[in-house]
Amino acid sequence: MKCKPPKPVFMNKTVFFISISLMLSFGNISFSQRPDEDFDRGLSKYNKKDFRGAVDNLTKALTWDSLYVFAYFNRGLAFMQLHQNDSAIIDFTKATNLNPHYYEAYTCRGMVYLFEMKFDMAQKDLSRALELVPRLPFVHYARGMIYEQVKKYDSALIDLNEAIKLKTTMKSVFFNRGNVYMNLHMPKEALLDFTKAIKKNPRDSSAYFMRGNAYSELQQFAKAIPDYSQSIACGHLTSLSYTYRGFAYQKINKDDLALADFNKAIELNPEFYKPYNYRGRYYREKKMYDKAKHDFFMALEKDSTKSDSYHGLGLFYAQLEKYDSSILYMQKGLTFDSLNYRLYDNIGYSYLGQGKYEMAIKNFLTCTKINPASFDALLGMSLTYYYMHDKILSRKYLEQAKNAEPKLKKGMKGIAALEKTHFLWSKESKTGFRKMFDEFK
Repeated sequence: MKCKPPKPVFMNKTVFFISISLMLSFGNISFSQRPDEDFDRGLSKYNKKDFRGAVDNLTKALTWDSLYVFAYFNRGLAFMQLHQNDSAIIDFTKATNLNPHYYEAYTCRGMVYLFEMKFDMAQKDLSRALELVPRLPFVHYARGMIYEQVKKYDSALIDLNEAIKLKTTMKSVFFNRGNVYMNLHMPKEALLDFTKAIKKNPRDSSAYFMRGNAYSELQQFAKAIPDYSQSIACGHLTSLSYTYRGFAYQKINKDDLALADFNKAIELNPEFYKPYNYRGRYYREKKMYDKAKHDFFMALEKDSTKSDSYHGLGLFYAQLEKYDSSILYMQKGLTFDSLNYRLYDNIGYSYLGQGKYEMAIKNFLTCTKINPASFDALLGMSLTYYYMHDKILSRKYLEQAKNAEPKLKKGMKGIAALEKTHFLWSKESKTGFRKMFDEFK
């Protein structure tokens, strides 16, 4: 009996390409068959998709031999197809108890646990299967997806690399590895993988959407726009695609198109928080503060659990130099996303604006621990030490910032170029940058 190829399943807003019938797509499996009529009929009914009939016949076969491991395994598969997960787990467990080396049973039980989002137990079973048979590309793929779900991205990358090395048949593997690269703040690598995913499936709207995000992370907004447009044309995540395309339009100074996209996103889904947040950021940059404040609070009203809404409101107050409120809202955002390095970065700048240098450095350092490539935090540390008259450390972190972002080698011209893409600094910070760049030429 052979399971069918996988279909997409969406979990926790991360595209997760595993389906209920994918179990053994990593290879062809031969099932030992005893010459028992009920067992043979059970297999035949399974292949004809008569899963209830398969369960009935396999149950009868087990009355002949209650220790028949293959009957338990095959009945477990039939229970899976009937979405009777508890019964499937019981049968797979019986199979592993009878044969502790039955790697297929560990794999299938692990997948049932995965469907139920019991990630610890799923990971344990898939790891056991790999201990028994290390070169199973699909199992590496599935375990990699579990690691992604629990935010163990380094481990996820190892498994996905191994699945690719072993030439997995999973068409979605490059897409999934691209997602992991994005979570590891490696947009260049993600971009390559999303492009490979699109070549494998030119109709994959999710891959266009994520490649648009990778281009945006790289501040290549003009290239991001066609990918978001392709995603919109396919009807994929439409409100979100309009939101992100609006942001890309904003960054290439096509303000009318940007605002039209934000408005369209809200029209399509008025209960979705994100377009309010992005439109608020648009109004904030245009110094339309009343409209910006309204949108940020609307975003929180729609969903008070999203860190980026608190982040947007925090940046709004920072731009008004109301640093107490800025820090308050951004720290609230950290309670929902403790690994958001951008929050730590901007909290650092708010503390810098208050003259609380030790707290600024603490937050900048946390930012760089999460994302060592965050040149903005390195630049913030350089400026903080400059204010503290520690020229040695100031110069050290400035050089690190320049290595992370070569535009900074042009001094204030680099700052101006970055402000046209994704960054915005206060007048006070830019005054400090100017003095620092001049002194450390």
